[in-house]
Amino acid sequence: MDDTSEPPPIPSVRNTFDGGTARAVVQAGVVNLVTRAATPQALDGLPPRPNGLAGRTEPLGRVLATLHPRSGDGTGALALLGPPGVGKTTLALEAAHLAVSRGWFPGGVLYANLRTHHHGRSTTYEELLGSFLRMLGIADGDVPASRTGLEALLRTRLREREDAVLVLLDDVGEPELVAPALPTGGRHRLLVTAREHIELDGMETLRLAPLDPAGSRAMLTAVLDGSDPAVLSPAELDELAGLCGHLPLPMRVAAARVREEGTPRDLLAALRVETERLAELDLGEGLSVRAAFDASYRCLEDADARFFRLLGLHPGTEIDEESAAALAGLPVAEARRALRRLCRYGLLQPAADAGRVRFHDLLRLYAHERAAGGPPGEAEAAEARLSGHWERGIGGHGLVWLDRESASLLAAVEQAARRGRHEQFRRLAVPLTEHLVRRARLPEALLVQSLRIADVQRTGDRAAEVDLLLEMARMYDALGRGKDAFTCRRGAGLIGNQIGLTFGHGGLEQRTGDFFAELGDSRLAAAAHRSAARWHLLRRQPRSRVLSLIALGEDYARSKRPSAAGRVLRRAARVAERASDHVGLARVHLGLGRLREQSGDPEAALEHYERALALAEEQGLVGERTAARQRIAGMGRSADDAGAADVQRPTGPAPAEPDVPRPPRPSPYRLTTTDRLRVFGLPVLTVGGALVALAVTIVSPGPRPSWGPTLSWAVATAALALWARCEYRVWAATRDDRNYGWAAFVGGCCMLTLMGLSLIAAFTKTMPWSYLLVAPFVLDSLIRFAPSLRNFLRDLRAGHGQR
Repeated sequence: MDDTSEPPPIPSVRNTFDGGTARAVVQAGVVNLVTRAATPQALDGLPPRPNGLAGRTEPLGRVLATLHPRSGDGTGALALLGPPGVGKTTLALEAAHLAVSRGWFPGGVLYANLRTHHHGRSTTYEELLGSFLRMLGIADGDVPASRTGLEALLRTRLREREDAVLVLLDDVGEPELVAPALPTGGRHRLLVTAREHIELDGMETLRLAPLDPAGSRAMLTAVLDGSDPAVLSPAELDELAGLCGHLPLPMRVAAARVREEGTPRDLLAALRVETERLAELDLGEGLSVRAAFDASYRCLEDADARFFRLLGLHPGTEIDEESAAALAGLPVAEARRALRRLCRYGLLQPAADAGRVRFHDLLRLYAHERAAGGPPGEAEAAEARLSGHWERGIGGHGLVWLDRESASLLAAVEQAARRGRHEQFRRLAVPLTEHLVRRARLPEALLVQSLRIADVQRTGDRAAEVDLLLEMARMYDALGRGKDAFTCRRGAGLIGNQIGLTFGHGGLEQRTGDFFAELGDSRLAAAAHRSAARWHLLRRQPRSRVLSLIALGEDYARSKRPSAAGRVLRRAARVAERASDHVGLARVHLGLGRLREQSGDPEAALEHYERALALAEEQGLVGERTAARQRIAGMGRSADDAGAADVQRPTGPAPAEPDVPRPPRPSPYRLTTTDRLRVFGLPVLTVGGALVALAVTIVSPGPRPSWGPTLSWAVATAALALWARCEYRVWAATRDDRNYGWAAFVGGCCMLTLMGLSLIAAFTKTMPWSYLLVAPFVLDSLIRFAPSLRNFLRDLRAGHGQR
């Protein structure tokens, strides 16, 4: 009969018989049946159980719930995802050992490390399936060569096994390696670790995050078990965990170094230096943070690798899509797709706000290192594009954008100041300071102001330093730190005295007016505030002029001059509207409201308070909003009734309140020719002239000595010498000089004494050359006020016709 059956596969052990076959009929004479021994199975290949797992109670419970034989709700497959060094393998092995010890997998464990992110060749798809089939007892000769045959045979063998089997795949790079091992039948379980996100039907995912501080402390305590307990204090443990970013791998490396070297404080000192941190967290292959990051970086496409390293140049903690696009020089849509890919790879993490991402601290350092080692000029061009993007954003975006980007802008300002990029620093620092003051984020505004003072100290612009110190004083006042405010005002006064800005300077006049207002002298306060407003007008500083006019209006109100106060405040409102000064305009309405309330017009007062509240709500002015609400509540009305409830409030996360910086030290002064003449030349000449006049009166011919003129010139000489000493002491005074006030007081007394002697001599004609007593004060005044007069005339010419 014809044989139409297909030839059977060739087995690894041949059975033979003589005769023939036809379909299902076998005719044989001699049959030789040879049996073979069963191929051994290798289903106990788990690596040793790791030590030091801590702080993972909740994730471990989630994994064990998936592996439990009676977990009917889940799919039986779970992928542990996360960045390199987060502890995925440790958690997976711990859960596998616990499950096996509880008897959940009598059929054994199929384990494979695919080594996707290791040096050398990773495991291929065919090698993985073939190794699993051999573990399940399939002989080498019976392993199919095709991919389809490998997948079908693996599924078949797993389906045929009655005892539950755990499949553990470590360091998976491609989802296709996971699909054949997905459990069927409900008995078996699949556990996978991967850095890249895996999306497969029938598989759940669990993304691991860095440990919290308590978990980090517990882990370090566990891995340091057996070490000297006094090696690290609790505070040092917390600092070490923070420097390691609370990632398990860096903490294991640091703990290993502590055990081996026994010098934790040296290690802490080295880790505090950001540029050396990754190098310190390296103990060779297997315990190297940089090697773990290198493995992920090598798996990126060239375009994504470039994008990743350029993101490391961003100075902030969060990166938005527009900034990322500017850094890489890409369209926003393309940058958005690249950010999504890096998040899938575990190299970035989504931030709380949509469209924003953030680095882990150590990955940020790694990306920055990669950017520094990139092609020549690449990093500089990227930073220039980012700076241009921010400068355009400050001028073209609204308050919501500034709220969202203020943390990044603050970091950029600090970075520009640290790197000496002075032009970029100034373009960003000034509008950022105004925004932070508007949002009542005064500690951060003070930090930027300190950097601005350091910048003007570098350029030697001491007049600008006076202005900045006085602005800082107002911020400290708003924070209730009167001592720091006084320190700033005193430093500004000392600098103004040294450079001659004691006449007509707007900031110093404002300071004087505030001082007299606190003393209750409204007349002198109004004179100083009026002078300050005039100075700001000539200098074309409308925002500062508004503040001076508001203070002047308050002076008039305290002086019982309501009409003058109202006129000044309305002028301030016009100036604020022209300058788009929303802060000043809100304060003007608060002042007008108080004025109307004092004059017995509550309806008009309430209208002004409502307008101030609306402005404060719209612009996010915290201090003005609080003041307006208090005034409205004091009138028996609700802020919501005032119509401000529907005004859009600023969005964005509330920043952590930073520490309030200390006042900066005023810059040291270098002697100029004018200073040498005033501080040294003029006193020497005047004291020398007085000594000559004294000598002349002593040796003058006559019947008896001229005791009156002699004594007068002796007193004058002593007073001139003491006055010269006090003038130098005042000029050279520093911010912390406690004798500054006494020197000024004694110098003033000497001046009064000399002027009294001069007047007595003029009337009695008993002192020859008495005009010498007045000459030093006239010359000193001319030298002292020359800079102020020069600045005043310059500002007058520049501001002519500007009203």
